[in-house]
Amino acid sequence: MKPEFTREQGLKLCRLARQALENELLGTRHDLQNLNEPAFGVERGCFVTLWTAKKELRGCIGNLEPLDDLFHSVARLALDAALQDSRFSPVRPAELGQLTTEVSILTLPQVAPGAHWQERVAQIRPHVDGVVISLGPQRATFLPQVWESLPDKEAFLTQLARKARIDQANWKQDKLVFSTYQATYFIEE
Repeated sequence: MKPEFTREQGLKLCRLARQALENELLGTRHDLQNLNEPAFGVERGCFVTLWTAKKELRGCIGNLEPLDDLFHSVARLALDAALQDSRFSPVRPAELGQLTTEVSILTLPQVAPGAHWQERVAQIRPHVDGVVISLGPQRATFLPQVWESLPDKEAFLTQLARKARIDQANWKQDKLVFSTYQATYFIEE
């Protein structure tokens, strides 16, 4: 199957995220429209992740479902990842040169079918699927890339439950909803 977005397009989206950050944090005047192209007019869920030079997470914000076209979503989410991720203080202008941008483009999440949680969990494919866990209003996701640091399915789901503020010791219950999606991601060079 041919990838939906080329490597060049993915790197262009990373540049878009970077230039949106530079415009906001450094006061530069990049014309972001120069990075737009017809392929970015599609509405897709996406995430923008910021990494430090030491490969530590510095911010990550996204939408599972599309809220806008990809071009506008990436520009907005880059700013949200830098300034609105509640886990971190806002990115300072001096940090920007040390950060790397990553853009993940998502498929629509699909609810894992099954009457019992074990059936739903059995359908989750490590290193392939991003996972959404939800219980009423409590909801969280891990992108497929998180499998790299949490390759054990039980540990992955336990940490995801923790992120959703669902009791980690008692997350194995039939009331939980699991959804999966896939992502194509690109990291700034």
